[in-house]
Amino acid sequence: MFPMSRPSPDDMLTEAEAAALLGWTPANLRSHRLRWAAHEIAEALTADQRLAVLAVRQDLYRGVRGATPHEPLVLRGLALVRPVDVPGDEPDQWLPAWELSALGLEVSRRLRQGPRVQEPPRPAESRAGLRYRRGDLLAWLAQRPDVRDAQALLDDTISTAAAARLLGLAVTTLRSTRSRAQRARARIAAGRPQPGDDLLAQAVPVSIRVGAHQRYRRADVTAWLAQHGSARDHDPLEEPLPKPRGRLLTEAQAAATMGVAASCLPGYRTRARKALRWLALNADAPEPMRQRYEQQSRAAPPHVRLPNGARRYRAETVQAWITARARPVG
Repeated sequence: MFPMSRPSPDDMLTEAEAAALLGWTPANLRSHRLRWAAHEIAEALTADQRLAVLAVRQDLYRGVRGATPHEPLVLRGLALVRPVDVPGDEPDQWLPAWELSALGLEVSRRLRQGPRVQEPPRPAESRAGLRYRRGDLLAWLAQRPDVRDAQALLDDTISTAAAARLLGLAVTTLRSTRSRAQRARARIAAGRPQPGDDLLAQAVPVSIRVGAHQRYRRADVTAWLAQHGSARDHDPLEEPLPKPRGRLLTEAQAAATMGVAASCLPGYRTRARKALRWLALNADAPEPMRQRYEQQSRAAPPHVRLPNGARRYRAETVQAWITARARPVG
């Protein structure tokens, strides 16, 4: 499945030692090896075999829980499917079926997401099991500055969380959008673009892999913001950062001052934001309905954004919010 390089008298390293030399974990090294093997298999599959792999993955054979009742003949001998027992219609009844193996799942990902073009270091033949030649690893590192110069890249880049703050996005939103954008770029590079891939590929700034992490060059994020503007809509709860700033509170400090749990503040903020947007769009709504939304719009105090994207609350704004909430209505 994975070609072995020829023996050498150089120092032989175990998988753990090889991973330490690369600055990875053994799990990272095994993952890269599996993905590259899947890439090579995916590139060698015929059109019928590719369709069969995707059909098993998408349950097009009318199987049970992602399994097919019959082994696809075109996949026989490729180790892409494995036998599995699935529950039948009767109690305690189990029926034989086939599902994608771990390698088959990775091959299906390569077929759907595009090729993986970065080849990992290749293992060497050894009677002691899986081993790596030190010379092969050093030669591979010389061709991979993202791995070799990982520390320098860490100093020159920012984390996903920091990039999300600059873009005004949640970390989970940035990660999911980045994955979709990377798949779109891979399809474009492979010559199999789908409708909308050109826009999706530019949905977020391009990231770089440093070791096992995705990071962003600050210059790339700044250039993307200059071209596209903020990735989020205008926040009606956000107020300009004054000069001088005055005393600023973190989210936890603001929640403690307000007398609410810090975990509840994001929900209150969302409620207030939705109410403010509704009021802006429904200026002619009946007065009783507007009063209800005006009350909801005061669920959380306004906040400010620091230059690095972090959210903060002005102490005087929080105190004014507390005073307004304590004032009797009518």
